[in-house]
Amino acid sequence: MTDDALLSALAAHGRIGEALQKICDAEDWADPRFRIAVRLGLGRAPRIHPRQWEMTAALLALAEAGALRPDARGIAFGSGREPLTFAVASRVAHLTATDLYDAGTAWAVARTADPRAFVMAGAPPGFDGSRLSVQAMDMRRIAFPDAAFDFAYSISAFEHIGDDPDFLAHLAEVRRILRPGGLYALTTELLLGEESRRSRGNYAFAAAHLLRLFAEAGLQAAPVLHMGISDWQENAPRPMQVVLHEDPADPLMQCLTLRELGGVVSGPALFLLRAAEGAPRPVEIRGREAAERQAEAQRRHLRRMRFGDWVRLNPFAQRPGRARQVLDLWAAEPLAAGPQPVLATPFLEPGEGRLEVQVTLAPSAHSAVAGRFALRAMARRGGEAAREVHAALLAVNEPAGAAVSHRFAVPVAEGEAVALFGHLREGGMLLASLDVQARRTA
Repeated sequence: MTDDALLSALAAHGRIGEALQKICDAEDWADPRFRIAVRLGLGRAPRIHPRQWEMTAALLALAEAGALRPDARGIAFGSGREPLTFAVASRVAHLTATDLYDAGTAWAVARTADPRAFVMAGAPPGFDGSRLSVQAMDMRRIAFPDAAFDFAYSISAFEHIGDDPDFLAHLAEVRRILRPGGLYALTTELLLGEESRRSRGNYAFAAAHLLRLFAEAGLQAAPVLHMGISDWQENAPRPMQVVLHEDPADPLMQCLTLRELGGVVSGPALFLLRAAEGAPRPVEIRGREAAERQAEAQRRHLRRMRFGDWVRLNPFAQRPGRARQVLDLWAAEPLAAGPQPVLATPFLEPGEGRLEVQVTLAPSAHSAVAGRFALRAMARRGGEAAREVHAALLAVNEPAGAAVSHRFAVPVAEGEAVALFGHLREGGMLLASLDVQARRTA
């Protein structure tokens, strides 16, 4: 490992240091150290993508902290079989990769009855598997003794483990198992706003909330959190579900740093944590207000472009599996009536005005079954509860073979996000297509 090309190339370009504690920025890919870590560490081609940024930033942090050395032992949380596992394990004495590995888990990245075989299936050629162990483990209860590891890291796992008591339990456990001076490189979802999006199992954190959790657990973050973002166009916040719907196979369509969910803008950020010596010191937050203003200006511009004319929405964005149950592309039998949503678009913010919507259900030629489809339009602002703004009951496949199209308009205030939901109330339904289109008018 003395001739490690990655570490040698990074050393030749100098350190980034505590400036690594920051929010994702498309301009980071212009840094040669970043591209070196992507190519020589992760074994990937550089692309503007949030998960690549998180793994690369964490790898750089571990390298600069001196954690990637022959005698170091580390642990990864919620690691699935991400490429960072192999980049780290190949440069240390031993890495323990953990996740909620189980054959019945809802997380595809950890769904397996044989965790080690599952992870090793993603290993690059020539990888020395003796440096890696794989364990099913809840990151709130770390099954290792005190001071067992020189470093730890997690990539977009922290926000999924519950609520504040769960976050604190994990952080306290990390403090316990790290040796003095050990680094915890943690990436998670950071909001540009002042209030966290508190959705159990899928948080996005306000900076002050997150820093308070670290301090309560006895962990010290680096002195400054950099939240400023450059003027690169790729930093414009976009709805992630819309990005993936455009073409999931096209990496250029998935360029994404900041994401928008129901009017709330967030992005991945890296935190450099160590056990505090005494009371944790305050962390300065730089650039948040300017980044929030910039993101809002970009969002307004994109809304004008996106909803200025009819645009197709993903009808299965929040329930992707339902497409296979209701469309004859996959299903052979009609779906029976039930309360579970069939149609569930993302919450999108069209801007102030009237939002016109058209929903068209075309029945399959392979089914004569008819049904009643209950459609609802819901609106919400920020973290407020959604309210119904439109409802309709549509007759599907009556008469047989006839498509049903429903068009309506609802007023939308500035800052409001709208989504459509629908379930089959009576009968059955097998569709050839389900189409949702929307546009904003003055």
